Amino acid sequence: MITRRLWVALTFTAALYILGLGLGKQIYYFGAVLLTLVILLALLAVTTLKATLRSETFFREKEVLRGEKVHMGVDISQSCPFMARTVTVRIIRGGRSDETEMSVRPFRTDSMQVNFPAEHVGMEPFGVESVTGGDLFGMFRVSCRPKEKWTVAVLPRPFDIEKPTFMVSDEGRSALKLSQEDYTSPEDTRAYVPGDAMKRVHWKLSARKGDLTVRRYETPAPPDTLILMDNARPGPVEGDGDRVLRDLLCETCAAVADLQLKDASPVRVPMYGEAPGEFVADDASHSLLLQEMLAAQPFDSDFPFERVLQLELRRMRRTGAVIIVTTRLSPPIVEGIICMRRMGPSVRLYLTSLRTEEDQVRDMVSRLQNHMVEVCYVTPA
Repeated sequence: MITRRLWVALTFTAALYILGLGLGKQIYYFGAVLLTLVILLALLAVTTLKATLRSETFFREKEVLRGEKVHMGVDISQSCPFMARTVTVRIIRGGRSDETEMSVRPFRTDSMQVNFPAEHVGMEPFGVESVTGGDLFGMFRVSCRPKEKWTVAVLPRPFDIEKPTFMVSDEGRSALKLSQEDYTSPEDTRAYVPGDAMKRVHWKLSARKGDLTVRRYETPAPPDTLILMDNARPGPVEGDGDRVLRDLLCETCAAVADLQLKDASPVRVPMYGEAPGEFVADDASHSLLLQEMLAAQPFDSDFPFERVLQLELRRMRRTGAVIIVTTRLSPPIVEGIICMRRMGPSVRLYLTSLRTEEDQVRDMVSRLQNHMVEVCYVTPA
């Protein structure tokens, strides 16, 4: 890149040569030659700088919770003694870019530490986009673009939330309280232990072995908590409102799942769209995996959410509670939620929004509440 100083130097050099030819005085030739040497030295310096300028980016952690700091380090080295003392480092942090000045010495590696807040959930780009330096005289500038591309996973931060309730007929673990084993599903046999019910004795096998043997049955699993999150792009909003809505969706989903997993309740989170998958777990040690899956969601699904509700009706037999997290309500979505409620499980809707509730939305919420659907609102803190 050529700067204004080079054009000024070239203009003065040409003028000195012309004056030397016109007036025949050596002083003009001496000035023209000196400026020519300076330009050539600057060109040599910037060529060496372009060949030797190197930058390396490293991170203290590759995963952070939203709101925490991303700690990034930058190492820059070069082997040109005739370059300017400072370089301009252009840094990408999430969806923004900033420029900062950094002092760099020849034949050494200089370091810089930068801390940025992780503002939004997702796989966010962080790192050095370019390093720009120039010669000592400021006539040329050259940029170095690192080859590696860094991505930091900004995970959703779960918040305190009310525990989902199961229907009175099946409060999650009532089946386990009533019966520790499912007598319709024999799993194996074992030796008789005093106190075992006589109806569990396998008489034919006992007669063959000559010793009492009882049937062992499967332990019924508690019903699932099904979490359905709308993976479509949030509606048109100003500024980074769509990113804020994505944060609300992910953190609400993570909060419900984290609360249930701490109680060892089975949780299912199917994900539709460009990054399809399903999270299934019943232990709190898997919460981090769900947070990573949520951060990887692009939220650009063209699959209608009402269609998702229809497909998930097949799970209602094993589901004790359904949690629906969305940014929008429509008549088809309302009908799908009501159908789920009619099939037995309790249903809670988390409606995330940035603006005040509209009359049409209030009417749909009232209809859901009339069908015993619990409706909660989630807004930015």
